Amino acid sequence: MHDAYPYLRGLIYNQPLMATPALADLADEWARAILIEGRERLSVEASAAQTKVLAPDAIKAAGVAVIPVHGALVPRGNTMTACMGTSSYDRIGAQLDAALADPEVRQIALDIDSPGGSVQGAFELAGKIAQATKPTTAIVNFNALSAAYLLASACDSVSVSSTGAVGSVGVVAMHRDLSGANDKAGVKITAVYRGDKKLHGASHAPLSEVAQQELQAQVDDAFDQFVAAVSTHRNLPADRVVGLQAGVFHGADALSQGLADQMETPQEAIDRLAGLVQAGAAQQRQQTQRRQAMTLRAQALEIAARL
Repeated sequence: MHDAYPYLRGLIYNQPLMATPALADLADEWARAILIEGRERLSVEASAAQTKVLAPDAIKAAGVAVIPVHGALVPRGNTMTACMGTSSYDRIGAQLDAALADPEVRQIALDIDSPGGSVQGAFELAGKIAQATKPTTAIVNFNALSAAYLLASACDSVSVSSTGAVGSVGVVAMHRDLSGANDKAGVKITAVYRGDKKLHGASHAPLSEVAQQELQAQVDDAFDQFVAAVSTHRNLPADRVVGLQAGVFHGADALSQGLADQMETPQEAIDRLAGLVQAGAAQQRQQTQRRQAMTLRAQALEIAARL
């Protein structure tokens, strides 16, 4: 197995995820294929070749920086995660920093198509987005779910198409018990350890009641943070966010639930932002021209007074 597999397993099991059930099931199926059946479908060479396609740099046009937020969300990226079509919080954050530092950028858009992902790193990035000193817009193209919606909610506005999906404000954690599979395979694992909690969540045994309680506490804590963040970002009562029950909402329903602000296609959203930049530039030119005219008039009056 590749060295990245322990990292990927750590992203899937025994910790809270802000992800849709479909993504959780897909990750679980991938892990089953790799860990139980020993099938390796990924190659480092293929992933390296696809990195530029799957994780492109922010696109800047007409004063609008477009930052892609595509696929499952992970704390950090590498060649293995890149070939799975993921986006990393650290890469998105770096692109945001670059856009904020670029004097030519007037508007920042997150181009989001993601079912969510890891809790780790998500709230830190959402906080950075919320504190951005330039206008930010989340363009749902076409899914901003769970952790991806957390990022979207931190933007100044959220744009969704008539079929775009937002929400899934919930948290899930999974544990895979491989003890039965190991028994069938004739594999016996003996653990030598010290520390009562050292083997909590280990895959060679069922999840103990104490370990399950601890994992539930982590899920509850992440959920409370998620609700508080969405409540603050979207100016919604916390009980209303909880009442969504991790539901997914499309188009007009997303607006009625207070989860989005505009209903438009992704291209219409980009065109609107570009128009705002152009209008702002025109207004700035007019203000500059007025200041120059006032300066010239003042100079003319000063010269006339000397005559």
